[in-house]
Amino acid sequence: MVEKFCVSCGTEISGADSFCFKCGAKIVNEEKEQHVPTEVASYSYEERNEVSAKPDKVIKSKRNYKPLIIIPIILGLILIPVATISTISSIKVSLGTLKYEIPSTDILSVDLIINNDVGSITIDYDASLDGLFEAEIEVRGGLRASLDDAVNFNHEVVGGKVVISFDTGYDIYRFLSMKQISHQIHVTLNPGAIVNFNVETSTGSIKVYLNGIDNITIEDISLISSTGSVKLIGDYVSNTTFGDVLMDTSTGSITFDMYASVDASIRGLTLGCSTGRIDAYLGEAMIINASTVDISTSTGSIELQYKNIIQYNDLIWNLDTSTGSIAIYYEQTTLPPVNCSSIYNVETSTGSITVDCLVNTELGIEMDADTSTGSINLPGDRNYYSSPDFLLKACQHSFILTTSTGSITASVSN
Repeated sequence: MVEKFCVSCGTEISGADSFCFKCGAKIVNEEKEQHVPTEVASYSYEERNEVSAKPDKVIKSKRNYKPLIIIPIILGLILIPVATISTISSIKVSLGTLKYEIPSTDILSVDLIINNDVGSITIDYDASLDGLFEAEIEVRGGLRASLDDAVNFNHEVVGGKVVISFDTGYDIYRFLSMKQISHQIHVTLNPGAIVNFNVETSTGSIKVYLNGIDNITIEDISLISSTGSVKLIGDYVSNTTFGDVLMDTSTGSITFDMYASVDASIRGLTLGCSTGRIDAYLGEAMIINASTVDISTSTGSIELQYKNIIQYNDLIWNLDTSTGSIAIYYEQTTLPPVNCSSIYNVETSTGSITVDCLVNTELGIEMDADTSTGSINLPGDRNYYSSPDFLLKACQHSFILTTSTGSITASVSN
């Protein structure tokens, strides 16, 4: 007789038994229950224990994933309130206007220092201004902010200079408590002031207008924005004197526009941004007392224009961008007062290069072009051009034109 065992407890039973005498489980008769798989009926006691133990292992492995589920919950509890506070803090309502003025004084030398956290800055000149300086600040703030939380200008006389300053600083408490403030600053200067600009904003644009006023003297001027455009607009002025000019932004365009100006002079020019276009219009007969001019952006195009630059020493122009086109349009029909030359280093990774110049026949022009993917169209239809008797010319303009992906086109007229 074939030995049989109870499938529930493993006790040996006889073939005639209908119930297990130990645990009471019903005995399945293979001959009556043909639909029951024989594999299950033939499992040994040890095999049945192994099969029955497998669900416990599965349950145990699932329990190991519970801490991983808790992590996003914790992150959500942290990030959701921060995001909510950030959204609410960005809502600002008008709180009022602050004013500041400095009456006329015999001291015309001015240091203007502005460090604005959030808000645009506009500076212009007014010939009708009686005093030295005026400012108007439009204040906007978070839901719990008040006009008392705003910052105003202050000034003092230091070493024969009027030092005018404005500094909002940054306070994380204001952000978290919904007391964040933005200052929209409008400054008006007397044209007689000789100003050294040091102007910076974290979030906002910076604009300086000369308002068509002649004979303005600007010492070193630094205009820096983290997020926003930076502009200096001449607008039909003459005899403007600049020291070193620095204009920089991380995200935004730069415009140095002296297009309609004449007889300006500048000691240095540096224009740079990470993402944005740069336009440099130098006007007519600008004197450049510098050895280099640097114009650079990572992502954006560059355009340079001028008419009859006056230089007293050799000058190097560095124009470069990673992604964007570069265009140079100029007229040099007059020769420099002294024999000197210019080198133009023009480079872009992805973008076209265009040079269009009208020059005096006594000015030598040399162009060397290189591109990996793109066409080259220089005078003479080659990648190198040299005007007649280039090496014999006392004044020379040499161009090094390089792009990885883009075309190079140049034209020279006399």
